[in-house]
Amino acid sequence: MERVVRRRLKVASFALAAIVAPGLARAQSAADQAPMSEDSLRVSVGATYAEGRYGQTARTKVATVPVSLKYTHSRFSVKVTVPYVHIHGQGTLLDSTVSGSSGSGSSGSGSGVISEPEVETEAGATGSGSGGSTGTGESEGAGGTTGTSTSGTAPVVPAPLRNRGGLGDTTVTLAYTLPLGDVLSLESRGRLKLPTASSAKGIGTGKVDVTLAADLVGTFGSTTLYAGARRRFLGRSVRFPVRDGWGFGGGASHQLSHAITIGADYDWLQSATPGRGPISEGSLWISAKLNRKFRLQAYGGTGFSSRSADVIGGLTLVWHP
Repeated sequence: MERVVRRRLKVASFALAAIVAPGLARAQSAADQAPMSEDSLRVSVGATYAEGRYGQTARTKVATVPVSLKYTHSRFSVKVTVPYVHIHGQGTLLDSTVSGSSGSGSSGSGSGVISEPEVETEAGATGSGSGGSTGTGESEGAGGTTGTSTSGTAPVVPAPLRNRGGLGDTTVTLAYTLPLGDVLSLESRGRLKLPTASSAKGIGTGKVDVTLAADLVGTFGSTTLYAGARRRFLGRSVRFPVRDGWGFGGGASHQLSHAITIGADYDWLQSATPGRGPISEGSLWISAKLNRKFRLQAYGGTGFSSRSADVIGGLTLVWHP
């Protein structure tokens, strides 16, 4: 597994360089003169819910309770998230960590566009090989064509509806924010998914995934706009024949007062299953500062494609020690 991780991180580093190199070249002088921020620690606990058919006949419900710890030093930050996941429905989650949209960290929204999970059926027990049947997915799913046999000899049987719960996949996200002038900044991120979720229960695939992302963020008075892109490098297995893919997101936030901020996010994600349509989802959110140390965030949204969730919602309590 260590060789796989090193190889994926090497590929990921080249992809990240291609995304952020132009901005780095233009903004180095501004970055040298930009003021450094103080160290900070943020702890958050959330509750998220998503329900939909995800391209299947039966509905799937996914509830998660993510706990996150984020440390920021100067322009760098590291965030670790460990969720508890409960699923009622078919299939397997390719990524059991439910996260915000690609730019929510940059814009400060902490919103809940669910780029994961994407739920797909499992392959039937009979067949002439793993490559001819479908696997499962996440908001990043599986290979083959779900619902039919690509080889003609490996029928795909929908997984039975079932309840299961347990520890989800742990994620570690490293980020660096580069000022591009007075109002613009570029945030580059690398996200490593560690397979702590049970593949036997269908909560995870048991594979390491890497995601690289970059967001361009503009702050204009009380309004913040962002647009970003990301590239996923998914762990390969015989059971889950997935493909790598792209995702794009954007959104806006506006500070109504010292305590209240509102915003909207949109997220588009290429399905990891060849031949499947993309995930397309949007959400509205509000963030309320309760006091000097606590902030409460709430969001709700819906999907715009058959592969997306019909209902998205959640709450997050953020503590700044």
